[in-house]
Amino acid sequence: MTFSHFLLILLCFSIQLFAENESVASEVCETDLSFFLENVELAKKPQKQQNKPAVAQNDDSLNLELSAEAEPLTTVAGCVNVSSGHLFFIDKDILGNTVEPLPFIRYYDSGNITESILGYGYGSQFPLWASSLIEGGRHNYARISEREGALTPYEARNDSGKSLYSIDRRVFAKGYTNLNRSVMGGRANFVNWVAQYKKHPQGKTPYWKVQLGDGSKRYYGRHCKLSGKENEKLGLPSKNNYLLTSEVKANGNALHYSYDTWAIPRLKRIKTLNRAQTVLNTLDFAYHNGHCTVRSSSGDTVDYFFEQIPHITLRIAGRHNTFDKRPDFKTEYTSILLKDAISSQNGKVSYEIAQGPGEANWKIVKVNKPNGRFLKIDYEREGGKDEEDKVR
Repeated sequence: MTFSHFLLILLCFSIQLFAENESVASEVCETDLSFFLENVELAKKPQKQQNKPAVAQNDDSLNLELSAEAEPLTTVAGCVNVSSGHLFFIDKDILGNTVEPLPFIRYYDSGNITESILGYGYGSQFPLWASSLIEGGRHNYARISEREGALTPYEARNDSGKSLYSIDRRVFAKGYTNLNRSVMGGRANFVNWVAQYKKHPQGKTPYWKVQLGDGSKRYYGRHCKLSGKENEKLGLPSKNNYLLTSEVKANGNALHYSYDTWAIPRLKRIKTLNRAQTVLNTLDFAYHNGHCTVRSSSGDTVDYFFEQIPHITLRIAGRHNTFDKRPDFKTEYTSILLKDAISSQNGKVSYEIAQGPGEANWKIVKVNKPNGRFLKIDYEREGGKDEEDKVR
């Protein structure tokens, strides 16, 4: 037997072995999508490249700065985080008074450079976004919302073959305050959270399943490909992302999320169903020019009024939750700033906005509250461009 004959036989054997492995892999593929497939509208034409993970070039220098209300917390006046120097507010604009309340909570963080339907620096309590997989030299990551405007890093578990992800252990080493959870318990214990990136049984769009500490499950099943500027607005590290479509609670009730078809999908309705598929409550969202209204099924409303400005985001390499080592750069787009929030339950709150010491930063400098009360805020920047504006 010549050496060339030996190579030919070895090649044929390898091809046969590969085919057998592929067959076995297809037979053992499992899914628990029975509930999910009935309630989630998947993308009709998934992009060919959406299953390909993005590349992370500096996962070892991953920025772990958390939202202001989640940093290890010591506060001044109940709204300034001493650790980060950031201003933050948590306002329950709709309280919710049904059997299983569905409130609407608004978060603000002066260190948050992302934008939501509530404007620049704001987000709701709903964890709407999940990134695609981010592959690094030694680690695999994903970013999944803890709330809108706050993305938490997840890392692949060593014992899972890169299919299961837990919250990055460096977050726990730094410390995490669960201020945006009403009570402490299994649900709020992030050590117990597990995310799974799952393949669709019919070969369609993959999706994320996140299981919380109390057994609740979140499904991110709507694929959404964003442009570069849209990505910058949301602070997402990948162009291919996933929207939250349903959340099944430990008691069997389920939240369902629907969106409109804007350039960046916006919430259209959130509804709670019980086990019998009866609607318990809803939140409906309506958008107008410079105006957004949220209405609950109990008749409570909150109206948000915005001002549009040309916005420049100055991003520093390795900062603001980026995964790569791109040099410093600027992104220009139109941003919306919240001016007034008028709640049928809490009254009117107005915000005065000014450009901070940094070239690209817009900050709240005064809050006008009901009954003539107000709060003034001043900022300063210490050091060069790598420093952020902090409350003085």
